[in-house]
Amino acid sequence: MPHAHPIATPSPDDLVTLRFSVPSGMVTAAPGEVFIRTAADGVIRVPKTLVREDGGGQQTVFEARVPRDVAAAVRSICAELYRLTSSQAEG
Repeated sequence: MPHAHPIATPSPDDLVTLRFSVPSGMVTAAPGEVFIRTAADGVIRVPKTLVREDGGGQQTVFEARVPRDVAAAVRSICAELYRLTSSQAEG
């Protein structure tokens, strides 16, 4: 499941750097974009330009400069997805 990194301090343009990582086994690269497979057999398409660290390690890291409220929303979604996945795996 996605894991959002802490939100960086905003810059003068009031954007923050949002980073999130996904287990590399869930990521498939294609020309111009990557696909993140979900547990529900879905696929999330992400532009390849957002990949900061490819799947060479255990995690693929994505990064984008976004407004603070967007970063907070993405972090919240990632946290909830992680919580739901963890509780389903335990139950």
